[in-house]
This record gives sequence, C-alpha cells and structure tokens, in this order.
Amino acid sequence: MSIKFKCIMTYIFMLIPITAIVGFFSMKTDSPARNFVIILSLVLVLERICLKMEKKFFSYYYRKYLSILNRELNPEKFLRLTDREYKSSKNKKYKNYMKINYVKGYMAQNKIDKAYKYLMLVDLSNKKEGLPEDMKPVYYYQFAYALYHSDKREEAIEIYEKNILPCKDSLLKGRKNKEMRKSIKFLETLLFNQEDEEKMIQGLTESLEGVKIRRNLIERKYFLATYKEKTGDHDYAEKLYKEVIKKGNKLYVKEYAEERLKSLIVNKMEEKEKFSETK
Repeated sequence: MSIKFKCIMTYIFMLIPITAIVGFFSMKTDSPARNFVIILSLVLVLERICLKMEKKFFSYYYRKYLSILNRELNPEKFLRLTDREYKSSKNKKYKNYMKINYVKGYMAQNKIDKAYKYLMLVDLSNKKEGLPEDMKPVYYYQFAYALYHSDKREEAIEIYEKNILPCKDSLLKGRKNKEMRKSIKFLETLLFNQEDEEKMIQGLTESLEGVKIRRNLIERKYFLATYKEKTGDHDYAEKLYKEVIKKGNKLYVKEYAEERLKSLIVNKMEEKEKFSETK
C-alpha cells in the first residue's frame, strides 16, 4: 500500500464519522437535505483551508517510511518500500525524491554502484519536475559521499567545492539544517583530514554532536572507532564497535564492525601473551 493510498483511505475514514454527525443533526432541521449539503460543504472548505488533513497525513506516513532507514536501520525493507513508491506514482518530482531515497538505501548497504546509478537518473534541471533547490545540497552530499566510497576522493572534492561549498553559508542558518550541517562536517573530515588521524578524530566527533538521525550516528561511530583503533585507543574503539554491532541492525557498518572487533580482540590477546612471555 503506497503512502498516497494510505492517505486517501485515512482521509475517507476521517470523513465518515463527520458525515454521519452532520447528517444526524441535519435530520432534526426543517430542510435536512439542504442543510446537510451546506454544513458538510462548509466543513470540507474549512478543512481544505485551515486543517489540510490530507497533507498532514502524507507528512506523517512519509516520516514513518523514512524512519525505516533512519531509525529501524533496515535498508532492505526501505528499498522495497521505495520501489513501491516509485512505481505507484506518475509525478516526476516525487520520483526524483524516490531516486535519492534509492541512493540512501543502497549507500546504507554499501552497494555503491547501484547508488551511483540512481544518482545519475536524478533530474537536476530547473524544470517544474526537476529537483528543488533546497534538495540539491542533499543530492550533492550523497554524490560526493558515493565517490569517496569508490576511492574517487579527488572527484568527490570537486563536487564538494563546486556544489556544496557555495551554499554552505546558507545552510548554517536555521534549525532544520542542523543535520545537513553535521553531514557536511562529516564529509569535509573524510575528504580533507585523511592524512591527520587526530584531525579525523576531532572532525568525526564534532559531526556526531547533536545528531538525531540514528543511521548517521551509527555510521559515524564506526568511522570514529576505526581511527581510535589506529591511534592506539583500543578500549574506546572496542566500546564503539560493540555499540555499532548492538544497534546497527542491517547497516553494512555492523558487519564491518564485527570483523574489526574480532581482529582487535585477537590483537589484544596476542599483545597480552607477548607481555606475559617477557616477564
């Protein structure tokens, strides 16, 4: 059942009791049919102008759909629902949003080739059906991040400098851009601080502050754990790996964390054995 269909059905079920109540009170008047039509029309006009319940229902169901990736951390299920949304709609602008959601889902599985395929399909034109301007930073962030994962760091930097940096100042304003600002900080850290492990740790830590999207938290904690491990802070790295494994559900970083944790534990045991032999 698509989001749009859910909204329609919810809206209909909302109208049924309202219609029944209006009909009941209209029956007690001198002109029940006329009064029923007048009162119901006024109710519907008021709803369209002030309440706009259909839009609110859509917003509610759309947030629930996004939460499957962002909170449940289930990219497989999210991609199935995205596929259903994409096929159920003829609206080209909505399909553009779904293409970006395909990208997010495949990135969460580390299927970069598939994510890149949908990035190339997004309509970035200024046409009515093109991607809105306020969504373009999200698109270019995903694009640069996908290139980084494909070991195309220089190309990712080019995308960042050409398409993200010019709008960075505008993203510094407003509470609703907070998650995007932290995502840009995360991207900048990956692109520009790779040769400096301490700066990587600092940047990754800052990119975690105040973040509410669970998927972003878990993924960034995995990256932070790898750099904590590199700098010799094995206890903290182990703690982060365990958190990623416990909470990561079906994100690709959970599997990566399991492998890194096993390797870390083996190395710690070997170090203990060497230490005991020297005594």
